[in-house]
Amino acid sequence: MVIFGASGDLTKRKLMPALYELYKENRLNEKFVIVGVGRSSYSDEAYQLYQQEQLQKFVSTENQDVKLIESFVTHLRYVTMDPAKEEDYFKLLKKLQQITGDKSPHQLLFYLATPPSLYGQIPLHLKKVNLNQRDARIIVEKPFGYDLESAKELNKIYASVFEEEQ
Repeated sequence: MVIFGASGDLTKRKLMPALYELYKENRLNEKFVIVGVGRSSYSDEAYQLYQQEQLQKFVSTENQDVKLIESFVTHLRYVTMDPAKEEDYFKLLKKLQQITGDKSPHQLLFYLATPPSLYGQIPLHLKKVNLNQRDARIIVEKPFGYDLESAKELNKIYASVFEEEQ
């Protein structure tokens, strides 16, 4: 899973606690990796520590298990990049190749926890580095566009990059 906007508020307050709960319930593959993407500068280790601290803040006290949180964050990686810059997507591709040992990473899930202004750019940049393969999936947070016209334009972009079932 790749989360764009990984150092943002939505990720720390909602996404990571929800993913931790899935982990706690053994509903994630044991080899899962979550790659955070954001403009904030983190190493993998610094991002793991940051998210560990955030989970201790945002997971309810009765659901917290310190050892389990420590175990969960070992599955996190981070890429410092600007999602608006096409050339930065080679950093993401390289990180995914390092993780998977595969020149063409597959079965990817992209989660856009970013401002809507990036919704049109991210899929086009993913396509440039061939990360829009048939087994890739993409999730976009609401709102999808600013109005009906911009939503239709975004829909055209996504249709040109991904198949409907993706």
